[in-house]
Amino acid sequence: MWPGIGTDTLGDYVQVLINRELYGDTAIFKTAYWFTDRFYIFLDSTSDNRLSVELRPKVSAPPTDLQAACAEFCNSLVDFRVRAMIHNETQAVREALVTKAFMEGIPKPRAIGDQSSPGPS
Repeated sequence: MWPGIGTDTLGDYVQVLINRELYGDTAIFKTAYWFTDRFYIFLDSTSDNRLSVELRPKVSAPPTDLQAACAEFCNSLVDFRVRAMIHNETQAVREALVTKAFMEGIPKPRAIGDQSSPGPS
C-alpha cells in the first residue's frame, strides 16, 4: 500500500493500492463500505492483482484530513482482516454452541412409565 494524495477536476482525493492476496476482497469491501458515510469510494483492479481504492471526501476537506483518512482506512483493513481470521478460527466453537443451545430447546421423548417429568394435568 503506497498511498498518494492528488487533485483533479473532481477535487482532492487519496488513492491506496492494496494487495488482494494479503487482504481478501471481503476485508477490502467491508473497509470501503465503512467509509461510505464520509467519502465517495472508487474501486478499480490493476494488472498486478492489486485493487486501487480512491477516497474522495463528500465535503471539502484539507489534504491533512485525507492523509488521516488514508491511515484510518489502512488500519481498518488490518482490523477487518484480523476479524476474518478470528471468525474462521472460532467457527467450529460457535457452531457447537448454537447446536447445543437449539438441542436444549427440543423436548426429549419420555420412556413409557417414566414419571420423572411432569406431564399435562
